[in-house]
Amino acid sequence: MMYGITFRGKHSYDIGNIIVKTKSRPPIAPVKQLDEEIPYKDGNVDYSDSGGRLFYQDKVIEIDFTFIAKDLIRLNQSITKFVSWMAGGYGELRFDDMPYTIWYAKPINLNDIEHFAYKNGKFTAQFRCKPFNSWIFNSEGIRLGDAIRLDSNVPLGFGNENKFTLSKGVTEHSLFYYGTAPVRPTIEISQYSGDLSITVNNDTMSTSSISGSPIVIDCEKRIITRGGLQCTTVFKGDFFELQPCDNRIIVIANKASSSNTVEFKYKHKFLYGDDF
Repeated sequence: MMYGITFRGKHSYDIGNIIVKTKSRPPIAPVKQLDEEIPYKDGNVDYSDSGGRLFYQDKVIEIDFTFIAKDLIRLNQSITKFVSWMAGGYGELRFDDMPYTIWYAKPINLNDIEHFAYKNGKFTAQFRCKPFNSWIFNSEGIRLGDAIRLDSNVPLGFGNENKFTLSKGVTEHSLFYYGTAPVRPTIEISQYSGDLSITVNNDTMSTSSISGSPIVIDCEKRIITRGGLQCTTVFKGDFFELQPCDNRIIVIANKASSSNTVEFKYKHKFLYGDDF
């Protein structure tokens, strides 16, 4: 079986007359190294994890594209289709042999294609990728009809861990995050009016006398809204990040009822691919 790729929603088969082969696909992005050299001291002082965890740089992957053409006219037609497909900023990239993993990538060396394609009919495209990959299914779970292998290891009730009901006073919840890289979620709180405090692991965010539905805390964009209107400055504290495995959540709400729900929304992030 010959594997290909899907980029910007189009499969390499749709381009026609090219053979795709991975040349380099690093399983993890390089760590951002922050250190200081101190005189009269052996080694360096490493500050790489001083922000609470390690942070990562973008990664580069390489893919070989071989153009099949019987003459220069056909070769130029193939190159035209290929460049139109590749040109642009970041897009979603998926490999046929990793069908549930999304890489966020952009080509960075298309200007070299003419020389190599004419010389030997092959071009090695370099893609700059974001440090973490994503799973094609989000935190809401897998719906009936979603394409997934019958022999996958996705647990029963997958997605239920991300939504819970508030109780008046203190509500504690354990959220198991299945990704292998940290993710900044969006938190939606429905039908609530009153004082509110949310703690995720060691970070807390709080406010007093807030009302509006829904209250949305976007930890990636660092924006908070209530009823669609921005209210970021009303809250005090730090935005949250979910870590792989168990995350302890504590919500303190002085006027909660059974109609108040909290939902964490995100895309699972992976250092490389999923293991379901």
